[in-house]
Amino acid sequence: MKISTRAKLEKHAVRLRGRRVDDLFAANPDRFEQFTLMQKGIALDYSRQLLDAEAREALVAYAEEQQLASKSAALFAGDKVNITEGRAALHMALRAQSDDRFALDGDDLMPLVIEQRDRFLAYAEAIREGKITGHTGKPINTVVNIGIGGSHLGPLLATDALAYSSGFDCHFISGAGGQDLDITLHSIDPETTLFIVCSKTFTTRETMLNANAAREWFVGQMSEAAIASHFAAVSTNSGAMDKFGISQSARFSIWDWVGGRYSVWSAIGLIIAIAIGRDAFMDMLAGAASMDKHFRSSPWLQNMPVLLALVDFWNRDFLQKNNHLFLPYDRRLHYFPDYIQQLEMESLGKSVRLDGTPVDYQTSPAVWGMNGSNAQHSFMQALHQGTLRSSVDFFAVAKPGPNYSGHNAEGQHDVALASMLAQAEALKSGRQAHEVEGLENAAHRVQKGNVPSNILVLHELSPFSLGSLMALYEHKVFVLGVLWDINPFDQWGVELGKILTNKYEALLAGEISSTGPRNIVTLIREWQED
Repeated sequence: MKISTRAKLEKHAVRLRGRRVDDLFAANPDRFEQFTLMQKGIALDYSRQLLDAEAREALVAYAEEQQLASKSAALFAGDKVNITEGRAALHMALRAQSDDRFALDGDDLMPLVIEQRDRFLAYAEAIREGKITGHTGKPINTVVNIGIGGSHLGPLLATDALAYSSGFDCHFISGAGGQDLDITLHSIDPETTLFIVCSKTFTTRETMLNANAAREWFVGQMSEAAIASHFAAVSTNSGAMDKFGISQSARFSIWDWVGGRYSVWSAIGLIIAIAIGRDAFMDMLAGAASMDKHFRSSPWLQNMPVLLALVDFWNRDFLQKNNHLFLPYDRRLHYFPDYIQQLEMESLGKSVRLDGTPVDYQTSPAVWGMNGSNAQHSFMQALHQGTLRSSVDFFAVAKPGPNYSGHNAEGQHDVALASMLAQAEALKSGRQAHEVEGLENAAHRVQKGNVPSNILVLHELSPFSLGSLMALYEHKVFVLGVLWDINPFDQWGVELGKILTNKYEALLAGEISSTGPRNIVTLIREWQED
């Protein structure tokens, strides 16, 4: 009987579970070279994975069996790969150049994309140069982005990472509780502030709560007539923008073939463009487009998104790692774990195949993380000696960033790099019983090690490298969707919570009565009324 590729992978997993990564290094002096990829300023070192060349070949064979080549071609061809919503997923077109071709239903998308790109980038430059001012003629120096999910996390990551000395005070409002907005409004000057409302439908509950509250505050501080000079929007709902008072020159489009968590490359990135300028934003798009080309053209064994996905697939399904951590050792990547958490868990948190049948294997692990230096003094203890079954992606930037304050930071960057390398080494090798024999509390000093990790190093953190890094993970998620035979472009699980929120809003407001025994709703209402 012919053994399936998945069964072969399980045999490799059984074989390797009894090995240590240290043994794999000892047996192969060239392991680093053979398990590291380079792509235009990004290095991926996956040599600390419990993986050898034979198992890696079997993983590639599985990807081919899952028709990765034809499915990735369908993605770029504009096929409706988001089958449950009948949509294409052509976010790659948003960062393409004018001579590239992306088509949908036979129509070239690039004229539309370029026209919108030129519009919002021209608007951003006019804000930056003071050609577009506030209602009273004062230049804009504060920008407030109002969005949620992909309309929040991507712009937040890129602006925080790249706009250290932009001259603009940038704020991001997403939650429904009102506190973020209240704190922000307390600290800004309405005469010099631009609000950007990011909602494809202009109906997203949290976004519109904040947008309407910001509008009400602004009118109270300024006037109804001033709205057009201080609010911009990214949406397709012209009627709602008319009612809100958004000027025709300050509204920008997004399309249904762009998912929210893939939208940072569109006008959703307007706040980024204002903060870093047109040229830098175009460099970010160029970095992402470079990764697109690498993904489309590179053989699987030299393909960075594919290798990242294969390693995650191996760890999740065959080594039973149910946590995956992202630990950046550079403050400028502080929000990368938040961004990637949505990208991976919203995309891959599925339990049915494309044909609607239940999966009988694991899909997305729990994805989390934080700044690596802080993590060492927080939860890393659980990775070293706890019972979590985890894998890790470490991130670093080889060259330190610019020093804007002039303080003496000599050596600090290398301390962060050394800390990351030490953590990766400790997770790999641990500390075995014979190494602590004779020491007091020897049993408490043992660390098993063999925790798999990747190290991704950027040559420098620039708009190009950040764009490339973000696109790398977008394509990794797509490949995992192929390997797991799930749709990474829908998020039906989010919808139920939205429906139930309406019910509980009405209950809390007393518009409908809570029946039955005392419950948490009645308790909250009692406390609100006392």
